[in-house]
Amino acid sequence: MGKLVPIVLIVLIAISLSSCGESTPEEGAKTLPPEIANMDVPFFITKDSLVNPNKLKVVQAFQDYQLILPEPTPVEGSWDYAPGNPSLGLKVEAGAKPQQTSPVQLPHLSAQPKMAFWYSKTLDLDFPTYLVVEADDGAQVFQDGQIVVPRIDNMYGLAARKASKIDIRVLNNQHTGGLKSVGTLSVEQFEQSRDLITVDLFMQKMVSQAVNAPSLNEGQANQIVAAIQAGSYEQINQIGNSFLPLLVTPYIQKTNLTDYAILYERSTFMDLQLDWTNLQTQAPNRFLCELPQTLMCETHTNLFEPGVPYKVDITDKRNTQSFRMSAPPNQLEYSFTAWGNSQGGWDTFSQLVRQMSQKQDAFTIGLGNSVETSGLKQPWVNMFACLAPIKLNTPLYMAIGPSDYKGFYDELLAWPYFQYFRNSNGGRTYYSWRSTYAAFIVLDPNKNFPAGIDQEQGQWFQQQLASQDWQSAQWRFLIINQPPYSQAKEGYAGDEQIRAMIDQIAGPTKIDFVLSAYTSSFERLNKTYGPQETTFLVMGGAGAPLEGGASSTQPVMDKVIKEHHFTRFFMSNGKIRVVTYGLDGKVLDEFERSK
Repeated sequence: MGKLVPIVLIVLIAISLSSCGESTPEEGAKTLPPEIANMDVPFFITKDSLVNPNKLKVVQAFQDYQLILPEPTPVEGSWDYAPGNPSLGLKVEAGAKPQQTSPVQLPHLSAQPKMAFWYSKTLDLDFPTYLVVEADDGAQVFQDGQIVVPRIDNMYGLAARKASKIDIRVLNNQHTGGLKSVGTLSVEQFEQSRDLITVDLFMQKMVSQAVNAPSLNEGQANQIVAAIQAGSYEQINQIGNSFLPLLVTPYIQKTNLTDYAILYERSTFMDLQLDWTNLQTQAPNRFLCELPQTLMCETHTNLFEPGVPYKVDITDKRNTQSFRMSAPPNQLEYSFTAWGNSQGGWDTFSQLVRQMSQKQDAFTIGLGNSVETSGLKQPWVNMFACLAPIKLNTPLYMAIGPSDYKGFYDELLAWPYFQYFRNSNGGRTYYSWRSTYAAFIVLDPNKNFPAGIDQEQGQWFQQQLASQDWQSAQWRFLIINQPPYSQAKEGYAGDEQIRAMIDQIAGPTKIDFVLSAYTSSFERLNKTYGPQETTFLVMGGAGAPLEGGASSTQPVMDKVIKEHHFTRFFMSNGKIRVVTYGLDGKVLDEFERSK
């Protein structure tokens, strides 16, 4: 995909070069020529498709394309630093900055979770300027006491002023955070970057649609190659619109016991229709996607018969793309999978998903930190590309972690989560559901700064714990991204506030399992609270870089395994078997619990 310059703007472009593809056949299913087998391909390409020489020609032209963006000029020198008062919450005025400061050099990171950090510097701005801020977890920027709303993700437009006071408040909800870098772009450089990025994203869409199309002839391939080489937005957009404009292909979610949602995303505001046919009865159904204000298309139905295959056709005025979809059958013995921290490690995540696809599970659970930057569309598109082998027949439940809020720290409202996911508690990131033997509650401490369970969510949580669904279940699962107990990350023992809450309620409310991610490792701990046994599982090895180096001395977990993995739960009456699999399919951990 060419060279991306500079690094600080790669998050703006968010074009991954890992190897997730949107088609379900695994690489290696065919014997590929060496020149194809050894290619580095973009995330939306499967190498099998490149056996078609016209598609190979298009991808090679795309790989040769060079995207060179203006490089931000680093802001030199030290910054005045002071730890802030996290009890002030999310929204503060610039005057809340402490008076006593000390100089620091960037990058500056501190292991103080749930803390606000202040950085200040006086800049002479002779012209309007864009400030490019890289901060972990997120930043709020003030110019001369006035808050500056970001123009694009981490880019803040500043007015021309002499001796202008710049304050940056960094919000750290995770273990380690702070200000990584600050650079400047002129207005002309910003506009140039914006235009180049627009061309680049539309080019990616065009190539993706062409390579994933059922066929591509030589004339079409030559047109696409010429448009790539010219870098012409008009040509690229015109060609891209000649294919079916799907950015995210269909996936299935279950919002209650009988209702399913089929979701997919258009890449342009073009009317689409969805037809599905019951392949046993040949009964048809038709729905239109004509929503004027969103690219998402959503179809709700209680007509799906579990275990019955359906043919799903999505059509615009010229093209049709077909998919085979089925809801999992209702069974007394079933399984589900759980995984967390996919977070940009798309090549690794795609390998794990291919393993998951070897068995149809009743559902799959993402435990949070699913994307590396929530404020950009592309990471979400990448994740769904990786989920392609299972997303047509396995309902998806999602928890949300700190990185899923990244880019939204001015409001802590992660709108892509609400765009792509539906649950029984619409409009909220905490919800519950019930399966045959088990009840599940998902909590979200990250919707607040500092992270924690606020009063509204706490009252809802108490209602769920007292509900008939929870009380009558054989097994009870609590899902929360930050683990109450963890050892794999040096200096991190888990979230103290969450640990105190669960230690208090696990016995009386009979919590059997606590599922978390956050730490990039697999960890297991069994604790007893009187007669109640609770198993704490950390499953954060779905793609993000693994925890390295030494582990913490406390707490002492029963298992700590620093390998990529996913976990499958086998459910039957009175018994759960829990098996964790590594990248090569080997069993990393296995245990049973019975009642």
